Amino acid sequence: MQPGNGISYDNPNARYSKYKLLRIFARLASSKYSIQEVANKEKVSRGLVSRIAAGTHHRWLAEEYPNKYSVIRATMCSNKIHNSRGGR
Repeated sequence: MQPGNGISYDNPNARYSKYKLLRIFARLASSKYSIQEVANKEKVSRGLVSRIAAGTHHRWLAEEYPNKYSVIRATMCSNKIHNSRGGR
């Protein structure tokens, strides 16, 4: 079971399909898009994308794809350092 609404993606009442969550995760792992760009492209909230990237929601993605998750975390840390120095 996933955090959030407590409904697994394979439940008919789930808000997001497994396919949608995998697309969000793949866009984050590509390092081509900001969290806001991913949210806009996938038509989901920025908060959802941010929580997936932080590993607090839909943790199964990080568990199933640890190498891609490492890329996401490294990109997020790099962006935080860059943004704190007045970039972007």
